[in-house]
Amino acid sequence: MLLKLLLIIDNAPGHPHSISIEDENIQVVFSPLNTTSLLQPLHQVIIRRVNASYTSQVFEMFRVVIDTEQNLQVMDCWKYFSIADAINFIKAAMDKVNPGRVNACWKNLWSEAVNDFKGFTGIDEEINKTIQTARDVCGEGFVHMIDEEAE
Repeated sequence: MLLKLLLIIDNAPGHPHSISIEDENIQVVFSPLNTTSLLQPLHQVIIRRVNASYTSQVFEMFRVVIDTEQNLQVMDCWKYFSIADAINFIKAAMDKVNPGRVNACWKNLWSEAVNDFKGFTGIDEEINKTIQTARDVCGEGFVHMIDEEAE
């Protein structure tokens, strides 16, 4: 029996199209542009939730810094932001991801694998909270902020 393999790679810049495998049993195919979020279930929900939570934490930190030191501007807040803050915020955001949410990500592509899907709650509330915090902290500059910018 001859083993055949199809390697499907997305179009990320780190995946050069010049990649080749000199084995007749392996075929390399690149997915079409702008399909990653459709084909990778975790990208659709989990990454969106983590990004929204992380962004919310950053703006909340800025709010605390500005409330503590009234004369600071938003750009000055970055001076207080450290790699340790980023790591802690990422960990806190990832802690909100539970196995049920990861399992539910497969609903559109492999519904038989999903157990007790109850929907993806909380993302929109997190994004709305982030937008409101950004507006509170930054004022007029964020009046026209849209959901995608808070993710």
